[in-house]
Amino acid sequence: MINFMMWSGALHSNNVLQSMQEIRQKLDAEMEILKNLKIGKDTEPDSFKEHFQKMRLFSITQVPLRRRTLARIFKPNQYYLLMFSLGLNNYIGFEEEWQKMTNNSNVLYGFDAAEQNPDTKNTYSNIRGTSRQVTIAVASDPSKHKYTIEDLARTSNISDIEILKIDIEGAELTCLIPFLTKYQVCQIYLELHGGAPEHVALLNRIAHLGYRLFSYEINGYSMSACEYSFIHDKCIDKYGGMPIANYLDFKV
Repeated sequence: MINFMMWSGALHSNNVLQSMQEIRQKLDAEMEILKNLKIGKDTEPDSFKEHFQKMRLFSITQVPLRRRTLARIFKPNQYYLLMFSLGLNNYIGFEEEWQKMTNNSNVLYGFDAAEQNPDTKNTYSNIRGTSRQVTIAVASDPSKHKYTIEDLARTSNISDIEILKIDIEGAELTCLIPFLTKYQVCQIYLELHGGAPEHVALLNRIAHLGYRLFSYEINGYSMSACEYSFIHDKCIDKYGGMPIANYLDFKV
């Protein structure tokens, strides 16, 4: 599986050669992990635990990429940008980091099925965040605090979303695509649950809506989830991106 299929040349002052060299290094590192599995050889393959640890360490190396990508989002001459976070779970480190890098210039909307603790709500408010207790569902039922993603955007008077961050414990499999068919966002940071067939099906549908995968990693705490990062085709130029290939939009 090839990981980096989109890389931002702007992160290296538009030095394309340097960007390509970094891509090659990342791909070589990933291929080395796969080689170390020793599949089909006489020697004993890595244990599941050993392989998971290698992939976990590799995922950590992607952190600088995400930090640089987030840092490119804000420019002094821009109006504020908006992040839509579905599934706060009392962890807002991602949102805090983005606001720190952009001098608290953007606006956050966060949702979770559980009420957030007072410290989380206070911190979120201080970084220009508005939180709300709702359950993401395939159909809205305000009496039960259940809403579709598109209804949350509509009732919040939101039309332009820069980052859609999703960790809704499996509801993404049924609730994400209806939203993306009505709203276009620049970047999607998605934690996806389920098995391989569910992952392939959803990634394919996301790709057909014009999004390119630029990063993925196995969840560092559980093998039952993976993290995927997408950027829309129309936003690649905005960040000085360099589209390389789109291998998820196959016909099924």
